[in-house]
Amino acid sequence: MQSDSICDPTRAASGRSERPASHARPVATFAALALLALAASCGGDGGGDDGRAPGDSPGGASSATRPNVLFISIDDLRCELPAYGSEHVLAPNLTAFADRALTFERAYCQFASCCPSRTSVLTGVRPDTSGVHDQDQHFRDTLPDVVTLPQHFKEHGWTTRAVGKVHHGNLVDERSWSEPWMPIKDEVVQYADSAIGVAARGRAFEAAAVDDGTFHDGLVARRGVEALTEFAARSGGGSNGGEREPFFLALGFLRPHLPFVAPQRYFDAYPLESIELASYRERPAGAPSNAILDGAELRMFEGVPDGPLPDELARELRRAYWAATSYVDAQVGLVLDALDRLGLADDTVVVIWSDHGYKLGEFGAWCKKTTVELDTRVPLLLRAPGVTRAGSRTAGLVELVDLYPTLAEVCGLPLPAHLEGTSFAPLLVDPERAWKSAVFSQQTRGAVPDRMRVGLSMRTERYRLTRWVRMADRDEVLDVELYDHTNDPLELVDVSDATGREGELAALTEQLLAGWSAVRDDVRSATEGR
Repeated sequence: MQSDSICDPTRAASGRSERPASHARPVATFAALALLALAASCGGDGGGDDGRAPGDSPGGASSATRPNVLFISIDDLRCELPAYGSEHVLAPNLTAFADRALTFERAYCQFASCCPSRTSVLTGVRPDTSGVHDQDQHFRDTLPDVVTLPQHFKEHGWTTRAVGKVHHGNLVDERSWSEPWMPIKDEVVQYADSAIGVAARGRAFEAAAVDDGTFHDGLVARRGVEALTEFAARSGGGSNGGEREPFFLALGFLRPHLPFVAPQRYFDAYPLESIELASYRERPAGAPSNAILDGAELRMFEGVPDGPLPDELARELRRAYWAATSYVDAQVGLVLDALDRLGLADDTVVVIWSDHGYKLGEFGAWCKKTTVELDTRVPLLLRAPGVTRAGSRTAGLVELVDLYPTLAEVCGLPLPAHLEGTSFAPLLVDPERAWKSAVFSQQTRGAVPDRMRVGLSMRTERYRLTRWVRMADRDEVLDVELYDHTNDPLELVDVSDATGREGELAALTEQLLAGWSAVRDDVRSATEGR
């Protein structure tokens, strides 16, 4: 049965406070975090048989003082995986990894579109700071001297390498990488290339009679395994207690981004007659016209009409998206298997994330580019050997912009002053602790600069508030949306105009206007002050 669990994350603890609790100051090294995790696991709250992730040493800390980083991005992947409660999507490798990692139940992107979201991840700043709000902008145009996440690691002795779609399209940042970026274009069979541009395109999906290595993601996996093999050889085969040069390997998988293309066998796993349509296909009651777009990206493909899609086509598209998800899961599995086989797993922090969520007919819409939960909530899995507990989960509110400071802290690097995220390293040790009171996303509408609108959205424990304003004058409020997730986890009814909500709306508006920096300051003061 296909559930709506992707909009209703399981809470790790009931009655969570929205205010951060008082905790000791987090320690900014991999080894020290591991010792804290060991102390926590000795209290009987371990995630595995003995509170350790498989393969971790009983001493708690890895032999590596400077851990490797395997940074895996998956394009357009929504929270529709077994790790997030899905019973119909087949993703055994991501499920197995979640069983060894920490699953973030409520992680959110800053902008539900590829380039702006990835820019926030790589630069550690939010869209308004980077100035990146569309697919064609490069952050170096507005932030020429910003030190990116991989660049920061490179400058502190890590070998950094990227394979596949790590940033966006053909946007390259040579300063980030020790070696030239490896785009996957030269060998792969290109089907209706939709990574960039809006040129004429073929069908939106295809089940191809080819092997896994024919398409982009099969080649990303192959080159990823080759890179890991090379790194293992350089270090003498993983954990050896000696000096070694750590690596930061970024792998960018393209599916399940449109077109939904995968080898035939992945389609066969989802019989068309078993595919159910979205359980809700009406726009949120009372929502403004800005709230939902019908998916212009999909309409560019052959055979996709304007307006509501025929049920049969909708079923085929949903099936193809899930087939593409299973395909990319298999490719990620090849890389993770190699990490274990080469003896690198115990010295490597692994993070798997998606740039944003996706709609598959919900609200009568497709694709991304809204502020709704389906588009802004993302899968995020992280394993830090000796630090995270196997199979643990956290309901703490986190953001993709937090990845930069978190990875830097876990690996013992200083935090650059420009960062606008908050390290969630304390959640790796204590997933149950209270954390951020809110997270922030945005979305733009329109192309003419002086007429552009932006939706500024805030998600708290209970609510989502979005204010639509003029990009050029944010004091000019055009529309407001408010959704109560306690009573309406699918965001079906906008209650911003509901009688009796005035006090809640005023308080939430004040918090939204105070912004992300106020939330970060609250977390910092609670974490550092006592």
